[in-house]
Amino acid sequence: ATHTFTPTATHTFTPTATHTFTPTATNTLTPTASQTFTPTATNTPDDGQGGGVAFLATTTTAPTQQPPPTSTRVSEVLSETQPPPTGPPPDGDANVSGTGGFEVPGPLGTVRTPGQLSTDWDVVGTNILLAVVLLLVLLWSSSLLNDVMNENSGELHSFFGRVAAPFQRSFGLIGSIGAGLPAGLGALVSPALVLIASALIYTVANPDVGLNEGTFVLFGAFFIGIAVTTYVYEGGEALVMHRAFNVPAGVRVVPFAIGVAAFFVLISRVVDFPAPVMYGFIAAATVFGSAELDHRQAGIAITVPAVILLALSLGSWSLVGPLRDAARDSDSWVAHVPSETAAALFVGGIEGLLFTMIPLSFSDGAKIYRWHRAVWLPLFAIPAFLFAWVVLNPQAAALDALLQGRVLFIVCIVAAYGASAVLTWVYFHYRERASTFRA
Repeated sequence: ATHTFTPTATHTFTPTATHTFTPTATNTLTPTASQTFTPTATNTPDDGQGGGVAFLATTTTAPTQQPPPTSTRVSEVLSETQPPPTGPPPDGDANVSGTGGFEVPGPLGTVRTPGQLSTDWDVVGTNILLAVVLLLVLLWSSSLLNDVMNENSGELHSFFGRVAAPFQRSFGLIGSIGAGLPAGLGALVSPALVLIASALIYTVANPDVGLNEGTFVLFGAFFIGIAVTTYVYEGGEALVMHRAFNVPAGVRVVPFAIGVAAFFVLISRVVDFPAPVMYGFIAAATVFGSAELDHRQAGIAITVPAVILLALSLGSWSLVGPLRDAARDSDSWVAHVPSETAAALFVGGIEGLLFTMIPLSFSDGAKIYRWHRAVWLPLFAIPAFLFAWVVLNPQAAALDALLQGRVLFIVCIVAAYGASAVLTWVYFHYRERASTFRA
């Protein structure tokens, strides 16, 4: 007989669950595939052939954990791919005198040496243009003011006397201190007090002023620089008057120089002007007695010390670089006083000449202008160009300099000077016409 067995059931096994893993914020997990068991044969009674149920399991790879991607900072990339900047900054405002372990703060620290200035013809031409504008505006405005002052000298002297009276009384206290001392000592105390006060005020132009080494350097440089420029220019003028023309003359301290220094520093701090602006003198040459000089004598007496001061300023400027190099590796602030004193002599000399040579009727520049204009021109033009090139526009590119804050500030100051001259002339001119009309 033939026996046939029919399987009673077919067993199929289905996986009970599928596990899915959700990746966290930092780890990425790949979910495992479910395991599926597929029967390869039905459940057949053993017929001696090795029948039974066999299962084929298909299994995927176990979940793998991937590390999170690393982030790279933009600054790290830039620091690795870009070389450090070299050379002076394009705006000319940064400190350029820092060497070794000591950095001289502004304003003297921003004075550039001749080798650090741009000699591109576009920049030089722009600075010449700035100097010409300064010359023309100041010359025209001064001529207009001189006409007004000559015609209304009594009224103007009375007006400015009332305005300056409170300041003169305050600054007069310094002179009274020296008056109560013996003659020799008193002659030294008043100038010393004015010199110390002026140097301290110019030092305040540094935003980091305080009891620190940078302040000591600035004070020492300004103290020596103002003393030397005053002695060379004002003392030289008195010496020429006495020796060349036999006119008794000497130097008288001008305490009002303290107010001038305070004004320059206040403006510099308000507009954040980085470079030094200083008048440079604390005294004035004075003729004693009733002696007078004619135009020629007065012009010569001023020209000789002015030329010497200009030469001293240029020579000091040429020494700024070598002196800074000599102090490059020194951490002592004393080693940096000579280089910054040379910078103070340069700036004080050219700016003092620039302000003094403005040809107002009461200024030294007017005396040279009346005597010989060909002599006056270089004494005003050279300081004006150096002021534009070194102080206003040391590293800017061509006419872009006219858009700089420091240049716009000086242009506005010169424009204000011209506007004041025009308004003064208009006031007196129309007042005279009104009085004539009423009469």
